[in-house]
Amino acid sequence: MTRSNPLAWGALMVVPAIAALVYLWASHSPFVMSGLLTLVAVAILTPVALWLLPAQYALPAIDVPRPRRESAVLLTYVLLWALLFIGWFLYALPAYIPDGRERFVVKLLLKLLTMVVLPSAALIAAGGAVRDHWRGRFDLRRFWLPLVVLGSAVVAGAFADPTAARPSNIPPAQFWFIAPLTFLWIGIEAGLCEEYLFRACLQTRLAAWLKSDVAAVSLTALIFGLIHFPGFAFHQPPPGAPGGFNLETLSYCLVSVAPMGVLFGVIWVRTRNLWLCVAIHALADIPLMAVMKTVWFS
Repeated sequence: MTRSNPLAWGALMVVPAIAALVYLWASHSPFVMSGLLTLVAVAILTPVALWLLPAQYALPAIDVPRPRRESAVLLTYVLLWALLFIGWFLYALPAYIPDGRERFVVKLLLKLLTMVVLPSAALIAAGGAVRDHWRGRFDLRRFWLPLVVLGSAVVAGAFADPTAARPSNIPPAQFWFIAPLTFLWIGIEAGLCEEYLFRACLQTRLAAWLKSDVAAVSLTALIFGLIHFPGFAFHQPPPGAPGGFNLETLSYCLVSVAPMGVLFGVIWVRTRNLWLCVAIHALADIPLMAVMKTVWFS
């Protein structure tokens, strides 16, 4: 990673996370342990990722011919997307589509449209290119080994969270197909959509514009956490997360969501392999198999 002002840029991520953790502790929030576990896990797994994925493992750099323009376009798009899609459209969606399988599918398709298709079109219109976002390596040392090591760790961390959703209501006879279906669903809805927009698109442009991977990882992770706030605040949050327009929800996003963006960002810097980021992200959210069970197999 580039070392330009690493302490200053690192503070951009660390200070809000610590402040959020302190607030959760001072307010006796049940989510304080979730935040603490996330910070500890990221503090341990980030150097592990750096060790498992030396810099020479990265695929060739993605060409960003107009970094300032492309960054400005993406930052504007993400802001409008958060306000209009997350803040307003998803809030209005239940009035037209009742909760259940139909809304499940519609939300998945809308996320693919607004987090993959439209930002790609915006980048192309700004003179950028997106073809190299989709590259990947799938050999043992550069994909499967880090996937097993880091993936196992994030799964363990996810189930160690005392507020996380529990698959205890899933019968053993259903677990064998609900778990892989959840991985596939989360891999597309959260893994692919979020990693494509925030890591492949935004972080890549910020790194080229700011000439610092540290700055890009920190800034993208902070935005990644803040972007979750409207969804948790105005809609039904995922199981194990707080809801409502309040400081507890904001603090949770800063201490339990944003730090994971650091880990995903480091993996992206060291590999530029979208599919490794997608797979590890999906494993981090695997407790949401409880949602798959409720919607599709109740």
